[in-house]
Amino acid sequence: MPKDPRTGLEIFGPVNEGTTFDYVAKGLKDQTGALITNTVGATFEAEIFDAETGQVIAKKRSVLNDGSDGMSGVFDPATSDLTVTVSGDLVPVLNQRVPFEDHILLISWSFNTGSTKGNHSVIIRVRNLRRVGDH
Repeated sequence: MPKDPRTGLEIFGPVNEGTTFDYVAKGLKDQTGALITNTVGATFEAEIFDAETGQVIAKKRSVLNDGSDGMSGVFDPATSDLTVTVSGDLVPVLNQRVPFEDHILLISWSFNTGSTKGNHSVIIRVRNLRRVGDH
């Protein structure tokens, strides 16, 4: 995936506004750099916000195996990958004047009552379908 020159974050997409998508956060590690291989007692949180304004679009406390509130996640302990599914209603375009808009998906996790933790961020590039002729 290409990287954003300003933030250094990887860019995923483009994803059409209003479209459900899966994002795979690969090789998740804790704060020591060790791969996560067990999710017993873990809390995975996900937040989506607009990269330009910081406006929160969605926030979910627990994404593991829970499809409520438009986000769910499945963790693979063999690869330390977390697949997050984001429903289309959480993929809006907030600024209708632009052909693409960047959102940030922030995934955070903690284990052992917070003594083990980490996070992963990615830019989700959202295509404004109302301006499809402009790009």
